[in-house]
Amino acid sequence: MTGELARPPASLPAMDGPVPASAAPLLALRARRLERLRATVESPGPAKPVPPVPAFAGPPRAWSLARALGGRVLRGTNGSTVVLEATGPLALPADRLVRLPDPIDPRHPLVCLDTETTGLGTGAGTVPFLVGLGTWDGESFTVRQFVLPDHPDEPAFLDAVAAAIPASGWLVSYNGRSFDWPLLVTRYRLHRQGPPAHAGHLDLLPIARQVWRHRLPDARLASVEAGVCGIRRSDDLPGALIPERYFAYLRTARGELLRDVLRHNRQDVASLARLLLVLAQGLDPDSPGRSMPPGDLSGLGSAYVRRRRYDEALCYFDGALARAGEAPGSLIRGVPLAERVTVDRARLLCRLGRHAEASSDWRSIAQAGGRLAALGWVQLAKHVEHRERSPARAYEMAMQAAAVARRERASGSPQRWVERDLERRLPRLRGRLATARSDGRATRPPRLDCALADGGPVEARALHDHAGCEGRQVQCSRIGSPRLAPRPQDEGGDGPCRQEGVTCPGPVHDPPCWHGWQTPHPEAARIAPQVHAPLLPPRDHELLMVPLQHEVQARAPGAEILVTGARQVRPPHQG
Repeated sequence: MTGELARPPASLPAMDGPVPASAAPLLALRARRLERLRATVESPGPAKPVPPVPAFAGPPRAWSLARALGGRVLRGTNGSTVVLEATGPLALPADRLVRLPDPIDPRHPLVCLDTETTGLGTGAGTVPFLVGLGTWDGESFTVRQFVLPDHPDEPAFLDAVAAAIPASGWLVSYNGRSFDWPLLVTRYRLHRQGPPAHAGHLDLLPIARQVWRHRLPDARLASVEAGVCGIRRSDDLPGALIPERYFAYLRTARGELLRDVLRHNRQDVASLARLLLVLAQGLDPDSPGRSMPPGDLSGLGSAYVRRRRYDEALCYFDGALARAGEAPGSLIRGVPLAERVTVDRARLLCRLGRHAEASSDWRSIAQAGGRLAALGWVQLAKHVEHRERSPARAYEMAMQAAAVARRERASGSPQRWVERDLERRLPRLRGRLATARSDGRATRPPRLDCALADGGPVEARALHDHAGCEGRQVQCSRIGSPRLAPRPQDEGGDGPCRQEGVTCPGPVHDPPCWHGWQTPHPEAARIAPQVHAPLLPPRDHELLMVPLQHEVQARAPGAEILVTGARQVRPPHQG
């Protein structure tokens, strides 16, 4: 090999003449390099020893991160993870949690879970780089945090998290069922691993929205812990800045950038434990709701109703009503507390089949005259119509609801759901009153429901009172084939009765398939003509709320009667 290095390269042409002065420095530099290389090959020196790698040392990034955060490095076969722990006193009566709307078996250990991620998406590009787990050991609560030093260490990071979650553990999170846990499951599947096994999962976000929404501006965890637990965070890092902090750490390897992120995560896990403690204190079986405000009791009752646990819900509604006086001026969705709780209690009693008690609550709501008075009158009308079989009283209560709805519309807060209900209820009750039995026979009173296509008045001829007639008969006159009703005979048989038939120049609007002769009614002569609500425009709520006024001018027996509606009505269906 030495001879090959000394031999001139074949690519260089041979120089027969003297070497030019310009090439002499280059050749001298090459000769010196060859001499140094020949000396190295012929007499190699001793190799420098490589220092052994300490067994406890992890990768440089994980080790520096652990020193910066005050944690330790947990090494695995496929990477390293940084782990931090903090312990404090917090006693939790876990046996009471079985009374939650979503009950927890006290035999299972509780694990509070919260993650910090590189974004808010749930796709494969979002990586959870920090997982906080909180567990109880007697009366002490320990928060254990797992930090991902770098992306290649993710398999070891996931293994460490899975080892810290017991198979019999019950997860407790805040929006974890929709975000945190599905994101972790995605990362495990991407690495071809199964997610950690657990006994159940309790998400506190739905409970917070149902129990504490009446006194909180929003449902963020920071707002809930401040309004319920009295915890105020100082110098807290906003959640929107957490991904950028982690990206900055990956660029610079400065572990101190994640200190605020770890403090934020540790406070989230501790807040989950505090919320569980507040719920457990309010679920005391000996005195339920002793430490909870009446509004919270009402929200807890609503949560029980959603889970179909009606007996517990009724117990908490009763407790909220008994303590409603302790919170004067308290509102739930803009309605006084006592009125809202009474409405929820009445609806629950209806589900339980206790309609008499429910009607008492509806009556108190209706007579209170508040914003829900129209609802009370409508529910009373339902009860009286279907339970007590009294259409007349139901119609009166529906008209009371219409008056309240008219008042609310005038004040600028229309109750459209009441108006939509009355749009169907009032015409049906009018029809039931018109077809009510008076003498045990199926009878229908004659109706002069005259409608006009051009909006003008309708003229009809009146009938004589005749002692020998049971009443009067009216025949519907369809467009194109007007007919007069024949005159009935009197009882003496001495000729035709002088009572005249009644017809209308326009179409007579009757229920579908009810054209032709109607059965005589003994009180027909005293029934005043009226314009029925089905002829009104379907979405004109004001027309339904305002009773139509009629002007009836009677001159003499047999004279004409002028019926003028205060509102123009739509012509009936022709055909």
